[in-house]
Amino acid sequence: TYVNEGRAVPRAGARLWSGPHWPAATVVILASGPSMNGADAAAVRAWRDGAQDRHVIAVNTTFRLAPWADVIYGCDGGWWKVYGDEVRAVCDGQLWSQDSAVIGQARMRWIESRLAPGLSRRAGVIHQGMNSGYQAIGFAHQTGAGRVILLGFDAHGSHWHGAHPRPLTNPRASLFIDWIRWFDGLASDCAKRGLRVTNCSRETSLLMFEQMPLEAALA
Repeated sequence: TYVNEGRAVPRAGARLWSGPHWPAATVVILASGPSMNGADAAAVRAWRDGAQDRHVIAVNTTFRLAPWADVIYGCDGGWWKVYGDEVRAVCDGQLWSQDSAVIGQARMRWIESRLAPGLSRRAGVIHQGMNSGYQAIGFAHQTGAGRVILLGFDAHGSHWHGAHPRPLTNPRASLFIDWIRWFDGLASDCAKRGLRVTNCSRETSLLMFEQMPLEAALA
C-alpha cells in the first residue's frame, strides 16, 4: 500500500459518481503487502471469471500480478508518474486516483477525497485514510458493493515487490500505527453501513475485520 502524501485537492461539492456500478457485488481488493502472491491473484482471477457480480480492484504495483483487474487504483500522482506508462501498456481496466495531478493524463479518472474517518456518505467522494488500500475500500463502497475481500492488507513490512524506486517513498513502521487507527474507524463504519469486509491476507495486523482463508471466502 502506497503512502498518501496529501497532494489531493478536495473540491467544494461532491461530483456525481461516474465510476463502475456493482450493486450488491463482491469485490476483491489486491493490495501490496508482503503476503500478496501470484498464486492468490490467479485464484482470484478464476473466481472473478466464474460468475457475474464479481469484481477486482488492484492497488498500486499489484497491477503486475493482476493486469486483468477491473480497476487499478493508486492514490498518489507520483506513483502514476513512475508506473503509469507500464500500467497503460498492460491493463485494460479503469485507472483511478484521488490525486488531482493525474487529471488530463491518458485514461486517468479522478475521484474526490477528503481527510475524514470511515466511509464517505457522499456520491463521488472517498476518505483518504493515509493509504491506497483504505481508499480502495471506500471506492468499492461507492460502486454499491455488498462485500469486500482483502488480500495483501498486511499493514507491516515492505511490499511483495520490494521497495519503490526513488523519488517515491516507502512505508515505515511508524506509519503502520497510524494506518491501523484509521482502519479501526473504517471497520466500525463498514459494519454500521452493511458493507461486509473479510480480510484474507495471510499475515495481517488488521484484525478489526473478519478473518478467513481465501479459499473459504471465495467459496
